[in-house]
Amino acid sequence: GNNVSINKENHNLDTRWYFRDNSRFEMGNTIVFWGNGFLNCNMGSSLKIGSKVTIQRNYLLIICEGTEAVIGYNSMISYDFSMFTNDAHPIWDLDSGECINDCKQHKCIVDIGEHVWIGYRVTVLKQSYIGNGSIVGSGSVVNKKHPNNCVIAGNPAKLIRKNVAWNQRGELSDVLPEYAQKTKEL
Repeated sequence: GNNVSINKENHNLDTRWYFRDNSRFEMGNTIVFWGNGFLNCNMGSSLKIGSKVTIQRNYLLIICEGTEAVIGYNSMISYDFSMFTNDAHPIWDLDSGECINDCKQHKCIVDIGEHVWIGYRVTVLKQSYIGNGSIVGSGSVVNKKHPNNCVIAGNPAKLIRKNVAWNQRGELSDVLPEYAQKTKEL
């Protein structure tokens, strides 16, 4: 069966959520989905959303069969966010007959770290990692691993700046020390 955990402080408006056989969905406290969104956890998939996460309107979260996704604590995701944990359909090499995008051979995971700020109309694809404290610029397509405390942007997203910290309001001194770290190379 499915394992869905929703705490009492979560809000979701005008959403469509689907959970297929043996999918797993966990949410922390105080999660806000601002509506007009679509979430599909396919067979054997897993989605974990940490506490204090905000996801704005028009989100599309597709957690494909047998894959995993994590959105870390205190992350802020803007409008029109899309996340896909694999290509959704197999692609075959006609010479070898091999499936070249099979997530069963390579565990497909999307991992958005803690305290990550994702801008407007960003797409995050399979095998992506966004390190803690990072910022993703609007319109970016993330398709690989990126370190902590950096700014990434573009299609495909690339490193723009290292050694950054952010908060919703206030001064640098208001940023928690664990999110004001120097960038570490992957």
